Amino acid sequence: MKLFRRKSSGNGKKKSSRLWRWGWKISLVTLVGGGALGVLIFYSAWAHTFDMKKVGEMPERNTVLDVDRKDL
Repeated sequence: MKLFRRKSSGNGKKKSSRLWRWGWKISLVTLVGGGALGVLIFYSAWAHTFDMKKVGEMPERNTVLDVDRKDL
């Protein structure tokens, strides 16, 4: 769109335009990557709070039946 295109006039503007073009993309990738890393660290720390030995002692919530309505 010509409306949002930056005008490049002079020699110094061309270098600034190139920095602007790549700068926001690099910032966006860094922000998204940092957010994903933060979520990964949060959930990995939260997963260590669960005791896996108690998982076998948990009551069953679902029952799977075959065609004759017998437990599998």
